[in-house]
Amino acid sequence: MIVSHDRHMLELTADRLILIDDGTAKEFNGSIDDYTDFILGRNTNETDTKANGGKRGKQARKAAADARKQNTALRSTVLRAEARIAALEVERTAVDRAMFSPKDAEGALAAMTMTELMKRRAQLEARIETEEARWTEASEKLEAVVG
Repeated sequence: MIVSHDRHMLELTADRLILIDDGTAKEFNGSIDDYTDFILGRNTNETDTKANGGKRGKQARKAAADARKQNTALRSTVLRAEARIAALEVERTAVDRAMFSPKDAEGALAAMTMTELMKRRAQLEARIETEEARWTEASEKLEAVVG
């Protein structure tokens, strides 16, 4: 159970709303916006139907739950892409240092020729671009879902 005034958090986490009124608690089958309208007395006929178990409210709840699942998956994709980009950038920086100062190169990079280092850097750049494209796509989809 969550009690909060943070609408955004509620929309992302809650899969059911409970209307507590006149000493009773009953499931509210609308969205957060429907609940706000109900409390403020707007669109009362439509909102009363949702508060009393209307079919449309169940569809709205299912759509909200589906949006939360999609939102979670997209956030996960964004975070994984960010982590991979960061790791690849660290590796690219190490290659750059090895190219700039071969005598200070670390690990396997110290044994590589300049040509091999250049090839390795090109491979890293391509992988970074791929991850950035993945990140951009997921971020745009996430923004569309969150609104």
